[in-house]
Amino acid sequence: MDYKNLRILIDVGHKVNENDLNLRYTLADTIEARGIGYVWDEGMGENYIEINVELDSIAGKVEEVESILQSLGFSSTYKIIIGDLEN
Repeated sequence: MDYKNLRILIDVGHKVNENDLNLRYTLADTIEARGIGYVWDEGMGENYIEINVELDSIAGKVEEVESILQSLGFSSTYKIIIGDLEN
Protein backbone atom coordinates (compact mmCIF):
# COMPACT_ATOMS: atom_id res chain seq x y z
CA MET A 1 0.00 0.00 0.00
CA ASP A 2 1.26 3.47 -0.92
CA TYR A 3 0.80 5.60 2.20
CA LYS A 4 0.66 9.38 1.93
CA ASN A 5 1.29 12.19 4.37
CA LEU A 6 -1.27 14.94 4.76
CA ARG A 7 0.43 17.95 6.32
CA ILE A 8 -1.79 20.66 7.79
CA LEU A 9 -0.30 24.08 8.48
CA ILE A 10 -2.54 26.62 10.20
CA ASP A 11 -1.53 30.27 10.47
CA VAL A 12 -3.15 31.47 13.70
CA GLY A 13 -2.15 35.09 13.03
CA HIS A 14 -0.60 35.63 16.44
CA LYS A 15 1.73 33.97 18.91
CA VAL A 16 0.40 30.45 19.57
CA ASN A 17 -1.50 30.31 22.84
CA GLU A 18 -3.29 27.71 24.95
CA ASN A 19 -6.55 28.05 22.98
CA ASP A 20 -4.67 27.32 19.75
CA LEU A 21 -3.10 24.22 21.29
CA ASN A 22 -6.51 23.02 22.44
CA LEU A 23 -7.83 23.46 18.88
CA ARG A 24 -4.85 21.48 17.58
CA TYR A 25 -5.64 18.65 20.01
CA THR A 26 -9.32 18.75 19.01
CA LEU A 27 -8.40 18.63 15.33
CA ALA A 28 -5.99 15.72 15.80
CA ASP A 29 -8.48 13.78 17.94
CA THR A 30 -11.31 14.38 15.45
CA ILE A 31 -9.20 13.24 12.48
CA GLU A 32 -8.41 9.97 14.25
CA ALA A 33 -11.93 9.48 15.66
CA ARG A 34 -13.43 9.79 12.17
CA GLY A 35 -10.95 7.28 10.77
CA ILE A 36 -9.43 9.77 8.34
CA GLY A 37 -5.88 8.78 9.22
CA TYR A 38 -3.26 8.37 11.92
CA VAL A 39 -1.83 11.57 13.42
CA TRP A 40 1.89 10.84 13.70
CA ASP A 41 3.23 14.31 14.45
CA GLU A 42 2.00 17.58 15.93
CA GLY A 43 3.99 20.77 16.24
CA MET A 44 3.93 24.53 16.39
CA GLY A 45 5.95 27.60 15.55
CA GLU A 46 5.66 31.19 16.65
CA ASN A 47 2.41 31.82 14.77
CA TYR A 48 1.38 28.46 13.35
CA ILE A 49 0.33 24.97 14.34
CA GLU A 50 1.05 21.84 12.34
CA ILE A 51 -0.33 18.32 12.15
CA ASN A 52 0.92 15.42 10.02
CA VAL A 53 -1.46 12.59 9.22
CA GLU A 54 -0.65 9.20 7.69
CA LEU A 55 -3.23 8.26 5.06
CA ASP A 56 -3.77 4.90 3.39
CA SER A 57 -5.77 6.66 0.66
CA ILE A 58 -6.32 10.32 -0.17
CA ALA A 59 -9.78 9.83 -1.70
CA GLY A 60 -12.12 12.27 0.03
CA LYS A 61 -9.72 12.87 2.92
CA VAL A 62 -8.75 16.45 2.02
CA GLU A 63 -12.41 17.44 1.85
CA GLU A 64 -13.10 15.83 5.24
CA VAL A 65 -10.16 17.64 6.84
CA GLU A 66 -11.20 20.96 5.26
CA SER A 67 -14.69 20.52 6.67
CA ILE A 68 -13.30 19.95 10.16
CA LEU A 69 -10.95 22.94 9.84
CA GLN A 70 -13.82 25.19 8.77
CA SER A 71 -16.02 23.98 11.63
CA LEU A 72 -13.20 24.95 14.03
CA GLY A 73 -13.09 28.46 12.56
CA PHE A 74 -10.08 28.14 10.25
CA SER A 75 -11.79 29.31 7.06
CA SER A 76 -8.80 30.39 4.98
CA THR A 77 -5.82 30.38 7.32
CA TYR A 78 -4.66 26.85 6.57
CA LYS A 79 -2.59 25.06 3.97
CA ILE A 80 -2.81 21.33 3.20
CA ILE A 81 0.14 19.59 1.58
CA ILE A 82 -0.01 16.00 0.33
CA GLY A 83 3.27 14.14 -0.01
CA ASP A 84 4.85 10.74 0.17
CA LEU A 85 5.21 9.35 3.65
CA GLU A 86 8.88 9.14 4.52
CA ASN A 87 9.98 5.85 6.03
